[in-house]
Amino acid sequence: MLVTTPMLRILIMFLLAFSINPIAAQTQVTTEFLQVHGTVVDKASGQLLQASVEVLIHGTEDQVAITDTNTEGHYGLILDSSSIFDLRVELDGYITFIETIDLRDDHPKEKELKIVLTKKEEVRGNE
Repeated sequence: MLVTTPMLRILIMFLLAFSINPIAAQTQVTTEFLQVHGTVVDKASGQLLQASVEVLIHGTEDQVAITDTNTEGHYGLILDSSSIFDLRVELDGYITFIETIDLRDDHPKEKELKIVLTKKEEVRGNE
């Protein structure tokens, strides 16, 4: 004859509950990703540019990803679709482009962004 205390009975029921359904004891976290892609062009001429495209955690200098456009000015990145990022594009002779992209509200599989860079001399000429 097996004699059990109330605490031992509770422990046995707890263990049986999770042995019958082991998935109930696990927490699963999934992250969805989004492809962000597009082109970088010159504002005045529309010419496709080769530039550095950098992704930062919004409001910081913490880099998440970096890539260069290809010879046709195209870039592509895979990002966490539940975040806010700052997209920074730099090219010598051009004003640095920075735009905040909030991917939390969009849940398509991809987002296309055309980035237009302005030459520094064009800005100085308008002053």
